Amino acid sequence: MDPGGQEITLFPFNSTLVEEFILENSRANDGKIHGDSALKILSLYSSNQKEWKVKISGQLKKNYPNDTISEIPFLLEKIEPLESCSLVNQVKDEKIPFQETLWKWKGFLNEKGQIYSLPSCENPEATLKLSTKRMPEGGPGYYNPQYPEAFYLELFPGYFFKSTPFLLYELGTSSLNIYSSVWIGPNPQDVVPKMYTSRQTAEKADSLFSLFSPNSKINLGLTGNQLIFENKEKKIKALFSHD
Repeated sequence: MDPGGQEITLFPFNSTLVEEFILENSRANDGKIHGDSALKILSLYSSNQKEWKVKISGQLKKNYPNDTISEIPFLLEKIEPLESCSLVNQVKDEKIPFQETLWKWKGFLNEKGQIYSLPSCENPEATLKLSTKRMPEGGPGYYNPQYPEAFYLELFPGYFFKSTPFLLYELGTSSLNIYSSVWIGPNPQDVVPKMYTSRQTAEKADSLFSLFSPNSKINLGLTGNQLIFENKEKKIKALFSHD
């Protein structure tokens, strides 16, 4: 953006720094060290997320009448990821049910209850719903035979690892019990295509999945529209809210 708030397009003289940044700061959902080119990574990234927010520094160069490019020539000297971006969290004093409410993740909390880690800039809309759905009798659907009454936990961190199980839960007075599941039905569960995201998004998604690890007991704390989940075994606490 220029000082007037208008979007401008820069044309880097040398793409080496951009390529190095993409290779270093991208993560594939299969968990493997990627051997793809920066161009392919960017292509698979853009199919999953709209943009990649970074901080750049360098020198603007003068445009000449005979230039064949419409963008502003730019000598890129440094490119850095934005670790996180601030979010608005409106605290409301109202009664909201745990279940069938779309909860938005606002960040991880420290021991004092303060947010120390915010959602990534590329994915500020991680959500969670404690649904009242379960596999219909006879399937198809996700199921755990040891806990047939468990409901679907719909966690969308903006990025899915191929090895991540579909989660189920049972709701207690002030806690959740989390379970893994298997697919029951004539068709196999959907195959997750290979995709890339930023390192920041992948790391935060990994921590969210750790928070809701199968066979974990999660403590709940609901005040107004603010919901706190705490996994004491994993030492992870997160704040969600309903706007």
